[in-house]
Amino acid sequence: VVMLRADGIGQVTGRIIIGTAEKIPPSELIDTTGAGDAFIGAVIY
Repeated sequence: VVMLRADGIGQVTGRIIIGTAEKIPPSELIDTTGAGDAFIGAVIY
């Protein structure tokens, strides 16, 4: 557990987990939830 503190602002306590990730080419990324479309629609509305 790590605690980060800034004078006059406050503090945050949490865990830092470091791992690896596979690089995926943009051509293989698929928005299966449609969340991107819903977000843009809400901003435009």
